[in-house]
Amino acid sequence: MGFKLKTFFCSYEEQKFCVIDIETNGSKPTKADVIEIGAVMVQNWEIVDHFDTFVYADEVPEYITKITGITYDDIQNAPSQKEALLMLRAFIGDAIFVAHNVKFDYSFLNTLYNKYGLGSIGNQRFCTIDLARRSFESPRYGLAYLNEILGIEAANHHRAYSDALSAYIVMKKSFETLPDYVKSGDDVVKFSTSNCTTRKQNTPKETPRTPTHT
Repeated sequence: MGFKLKTFFCSYEEQKFCVIDIETNGSKPTKADVIEIGAVMVQNWEIVDHFDTFVYADEVPEYITKITGITYDDIQNAPSQKEALLMLRAFIGDAIFVAHNVKFDYSFLNTLYNKYGLGSIGNQRFCTIDLARRSFESPRYGLAYLNEILGIEAANHHRAYSDALSAYIVMKKSFETLPDYVKSGDDVVKFSTSNCTTRKQNTPKETPRTPTHT
C-alpha cells in the first residue's frame, strides 16, 4: 500500500508547490539511481524553502558526466538513495509536485520509493510543459529554449537545483495568464491537462534576464 499524501484545498496563492528536478545515472529507474535532487518550495508566488543534494550511487557513467558535469567524486560522500528519498519526502510534505516533464521525475522517484520499501508518493502533480503550452505560445517547450525566450539566466542546465529554479519561473510566468475560474491548487492541476488554453492572447515577449542563482 502506498504512502498517500493529501493536498489541502486552498487558493493557489496559498497552496504550496514543490518544483523538483532530478539528475540520474541512467534513463530507466529499474536499472538506475538518482545522483542529484534539487527542489524549491513555492507559496504566494515566492520561494519559501529549498532542497539541494547530491545522492550516492555506485557509478556515474562518462556520458552522464558530459551532460551534467557531475562526477563520481561529487557523490561519493553524499547521502544514500534511501536517506535522500526520506529527506525529500519530508521536504515535499503535502505540496503539489511540479516538474518540467513531470512524468519522468515522478515515476522515477516512485520506482525508487517502492524499491526501498518506502511506499509510493501520492501527491497531486502537474507538468510545467503542459501548463506552459496552455498559457503562452512558443515554438518549443523544452527547458533550455524557455530559458532563452523568458530571459531566465540558468546557472547550470542539466543540474537539478538550477533546472528546478528554471521550472519555477516557467510556472510563475504561466500563472500570470490563468483563467479566472482557476482558484485552487486542484484547479491548477486540472487546467494543466485540460483542453483549455489562454496562450493565443499571451505570447511571451523577451523579458529582462532573470538570474536563477544568487
